[in-house]
Amino acid sequence: MSRRPPLVLIWAVACTAAVLVAFGALVVMIPSGTVSYATEMPRSAVTAPMIAVVVFWGIVRACGVPLDPMKTYVFGALAVYGMLYLVGRVLAVTGISPPLVLAVNLIALMSLAWWWIKLAAQARR
Repeated sequence: MSRRPPLVLIWAVACTAAVLVAFGALVVMIPSGTVSYATEMPRSAVTAPMIAVVVFWGIVRACGVPLDPMKTYVFGALAVYGMLYLVGRVLAVTGISPPLVLAVNLIALMSLAWWWIKLAAQARR
């Protein structure tokens, strides 16, 4: 049986890949090169967060951590879409800069991802 890489490495690679793939998907889905508050997102752009969840799950599973797919999709959808809703509310009500909100949300989502991976790895023992 091959050894699994350290959880921190799995977490970092999975989160980084998920974010890059989600942003890459958005770049492909949004026709114009500029994105602003006035940009109309195509309906397919709503799938970008779940693409990130699927990439995250796939990398973690490929590295040997037994994440249950259904629980991961449900938990990921609630976390990602909940954060997106909160971002919209925060930006609509306050004057916080969008990059700061993005950074805070990425930290929150990556923290949830770390917690999820640790739970799955502990359940395996």
